[in-house]
Amino acid sequence: MQVTIRNYQPADRRHLARCLDAISDYTAGLDPWHRRVRTPDHSARWIPFFLALVARNHGFILVAEADGQAAGVAIAWTYRMTGPDQTKNLPTKIGSVSELSVLPSWRGKGIGTRLLRECEGRFRSSGCDQLNLSAFAHNREALHLYAREGYEARYLVMGKQLGPPKLRWARARTKPRRTSSR
Repeated sequence: MQVTIRNYQPADRRHLARCLDAISDYTAGLDPWHRRVRTPDHSARWIPFFLALVARNHGFILVAEADGQAAGVAIAWTYRMTGPDQTKNLPTKIGSVSELSVLPSWRGKGIGTRLLRECEGRFRSSGCDQLNLSAFAHNREALHLYAREGYEARYLVMGKQLGPPKLRWARARTKPRRTSSR
């Protein structure tokens, strides 16, 4: 299998949407609380956000191709400690990978590893001395990949259900909005 990692181009937008939707569907299926959902406008809302974030924060979007077919993406950017964080951390330039998604038919073939390593190399070259990423706690495959690559938990966000999911909200977000005829 021939794998190529390259920079995102505007023509890759549909592939980026497929990858964002695929990881959202995957993690929704893992959620024991049944709170994660993917609305029909998921990627349409997130793509402009990520494109702006990457542009504003010296980031990049990578596309993985396997045997000439789009297979995965990584979205990453840099930031520096600011404000009160500077009083409890050494000055540092941090790379952040917010999304790493491989399409289901390509998972388990080393593409996620290749994307992650490319991110690491680019961050090192740009002077980053730390790379942060996060994963849904129930995404065991991602957690295994990150641990195998030397990542360890630094911060932990914990949650507790205080009531049932807001199913009405989830259904309302998936329906098109009506416009008044008045």
